Amino acid sequence: METPKFTSGPWEADALIVYQDSGIQGHICAMAPFFNDPVKEANAKLIAAAPELYEACQAALTELQQYIPVTDVNVLNKVANAIRKATT
Repeated sequence: METPKFTSGPWEADALIVYQDSGIQGHICAMAPFFNDPVKEANAKLIAAAPELYEACQAALTELQQYIPVTDVNVLNKVANAIRKATT
């Protein structure tokens, strides 16, 4: 596997802003417009979890490839496609 090109984690969400290491220098993104919106806050939390989700998917794919028969690759394809979507 190649090294991801995105900013390494961990990332954290502070309301509608996602940071690396909770610092303004590590600003990843902001949900706009800036007003209290539970959906945007949930989106920020999901984005903040991206590095950990990516690592979990990589680990799961490695493990699943050992146990899932080649004829039943639906789960493997979903995980591999999610990783591909995040990295290409």
